[in-house]
Amino acid sequence: MPKLPQPALPSPNYEQFITLYQQLGQHIVTAMQRLSELHLQLGRELLSDLGDSHGRWLAGQDAGLYSPALEPWQHYQQQLVDILSMTHSNMLQTAHEHLTALERSVEQANKAASNAVPRASVHTTVAASATHH
Repeated sequence: MPKLPQPALPSPNYEQFITLYQQLGQHIVTAMQRLSELHLQLGRELLSDLGDSHGRWLAGQDAGLYSPALEPWQHYQQQLVDILSMTHSNMLQTAHEHLTALERSVEQANKAASNAVPRASVHTTVAASATHH
């Protein structure tokens, strides 16, 4: 198996990126589960309402056309907004926390790298410059 090239500077950031993506993915999965449950709940409520309306029509108590109740739709819309808002908020908070930690990590790595580079003395630099001219 061929070896991948090593980065110029060691980077602890890979694990942080993986953790960030895993947590963002988990927020998306949770939102999808909640949305699926919400859709199923709406479907059950509408079918129940339709069954009740059909029963009244068969009993001769309702001669009009079927008109779905507004309550299931209003509940659905409110829950939909809540799910999407919570997911958005959770994802922003997660991204902020991880990106702040990544920024600190990069700053520390840059500082460590700049401290590790030997610095030429002023005399060596001037002497080298004079010999090239």
